Amino acid sequence: MTTTTFDATIIDRIAANPNPHAPGRVKRFLTWGRRFVAELDREAARDSARNVLAVVGFGTVIGDFATMRVWMALPMAAVAAGVWYIDYMRHF
Repeated sequence: MTTTTFDATIIDRIAANPNPHAPGRVKRFLTWGRRFVAELDREAARDSARNVLAVVGFGTVIGDFATMRVWMALPMAAVAAGVWYIDYMRHF
């Protein structure tokens, strides 16, 4: 097998199977995120952040985060974001 044949095979495979994570999806997601943040009521968002941070601070005192596994940080961040959004929606 020569290098030219090998290169042509790879190029054909790439053309047949395009990248599923096209930059357009990332750009649309970032645009949606910016729009979501721009439409937030700033005072309500600050109040909700204060409430969530108070709960997180209390949780830090109650449960020692030093014993928490590193892989649990991302789900806990998602839960904190969910609680913040629920508290944010309470203002309306």
